[in-house]
Amino acid sequence: MTHETKVQDIAKSLRKAITAFEVAPDPEPESKSKGVHHLADRLLMARLKAVQARLSAFREPGSKMARVSQLRKLQTRERELEAQGGAGILKEFRFPGSVF
Repeated sequence: MTHETKVQDIAKSLRKAITAFEVAPDPEPESKSKGVHHLADRLLMARLKAVQARLSAFREPGSKMARVSQLRKLQTRERELEAQGGAGILKEFRFPGSVF
C-alpha cells in the first residue's frame, strides 16, 4: 500500500464516520465524535508521511534532481499540514461536531 493509497482510504473512512455521526441518535454522538477525531488525526499523519516520502525520494542518491520549486512546494505543503492539525482536517471535511 502506498502512502497516497493510505491517505485515500483514511479519507474515505473519515467521510463515512462523519455521515454516521450526522445520523446517530442523540446518546451516541459523543462516542462517534471521538472516532471522527481519531480518523482526522490519522489522516493528518498519513498526509504528512506521504509528503515526507515524496521529499525523501527527491533527496535519495541517484534520483532525478528535483527542481527547487518542487521541493519548496512540498516543504510548504508539509508546513501547512502541520499548522492545520486535526482541526483543519475536520474543517476541510465540514464536520459539524468539530470542537477544538
